[in-house]
Amino acid sequence: MIMRKPLEKLRKIGLKHALSTRLYGIVGVFIVLSFAIPQLSLASTITARSLALKLTVHAEDGAGYVRSAFKLWIDADHDGCDTRQEVLIVESKVKPKLGAKCKIISGKWISWYDNKTWTKPADVAIDHVVPLKEAWDSGAKFWTAATRERYANDLSFSWGLDAITSKVNSSKGDKDPAQWLPPLTSARCTYAIHWVAIKYRWKLTVDSAEQKKLLSILSGTCGSRTLTVPTVIATSTTINQNTNANTNTINTSAPIIAPVQTPAPTPVVVTPVPNTSSCCKVCTSGQACGDSCISWSYTCHKGVGCACQG
Repeated sequence: MIMRKPLEKLRKIGLKHALSTRLYGIVGVFIVLSFAIPQLSLASTITARSLALKLTVHAEDGAGYVRSAFKLWIDADHDGCDTRQEVLIVESKVKPKLGAKCKIISGKWISWYDNKTWTKPADVAIDHVVPLKEAWDSGAKFWTAATRERYANDLSFSWGLDAITSKVNSSKGDKDPAQWLPPLTSARCTYAIHWVAIKYRWKLTVDSAEQKKLLSILSGTCGSRTLTVPTVIATSTTINQNTNANTNTINTSAPIIAPVQTPAPTPVVVTPVPNTSSCCKVCTSGQACGDSCISWSYTCHKGVGCACQG
């Protein structure tokens, strides 16, 4: 413990000695704290191509799909704005005009798939980058209803949902990158990266044609782009997924994100665990927060996330 010396004594022993004593004390405190406080590690990064090579290759199975298997759109934080409205609010380039019950009256949205600008919400659609049916075919059919609802309304990952031109969204449908890519050529690298990140995050598989197309895009400078390794979601399943599947995995030297094996058939709902390690500010009432904060106040709920997106 460092004791401050009275001013009278300071004059007696001399200013030089006092300063050196304080300096040693500060250094001592720094050394003690460096051992007492855990060192913060930087977020893990990876190249886009390397992340793509971590995905499991598996034939798709679309049997039994119905859109109602994914509940849309929900008001997760009970602020009166559903998921679609939340996305429109955060992605508008100007503060949108809102009516009663969070009705979006106007704003300014730039669809990055085709570089078109819109001011009427009816002209834009909220696109699931990895469509709901594609998710179903790639493993979501084994999830609980609660997990599928969470996927369909995932506001905690900024790459999952995008406000894009309605006609472009219609042309995309439920196609994967082997069947459809954004009409704007310059957007295709980013689109492929987002697609891979989402599949990794949710432990979804890719089929062989899909993988081939992704790797053809994620080559050269595009494939060497780095990104933070997405947090993998603990997905709850209803049945064992290993049902006579002929699975062909790649890059066996790297950890493979395989479908979750659950021996018991009883549905289990996993409640998302917030990141309480650190945070930035406190979010205003009626906003949605997560891995990145999406709100007009550019702030986060304490204990939910610290990357404020603006």
